Amino acid sequence: MFSRKQEMACIKLLISEYEILLHSVIRERGKTGKEISKDESDLFDRLLSLEAVMKVAQDATNIALESSKPVSDDLYSLNISLKTDIESHLMQLRALETKFKNFNSSRVSEIEAELKKMQEKMGAISQIMANKSFQRTR
Repeated sequence: MFSRKQEMACIKLLISEYEILLHSVIRERGKTGKEISKDESDLFDRLLSLEAVMKVAQDATNIALESSKPVSDDLYSLNISLKTDIESHLMQLRALETKFKNFNSSRVSEIEAELKKMQEKMGAISQIMANKSFQRTR
């Protein structure tokens, strides 16, 4: 089991790798003279806030899971929102991969696998939170 510090280090590494991919898109666009698409720009903007959102969710989740108190609706919603964000990033990453053949596709696959692991973990945490919420409503 990873410590919270190790998990945050993995998340930061993943995000920095993601940024490298997006910067390669920008460089490629610059070389070809094409403008960056709205989708690419939106993905880049969302990426900038993802790290902060994940830190909040990770900290809040750790507090909730360590506590015997029921999970708040806000925390549960934040967790579901983060899970949805990860799914959205996966879809957009796949779309970018098909657009830009010069990506190191093995690296894209590694990043995609890491994102899927995070998505599964968030799903498991959501289930635990749902169970705690259910306990509260009984």
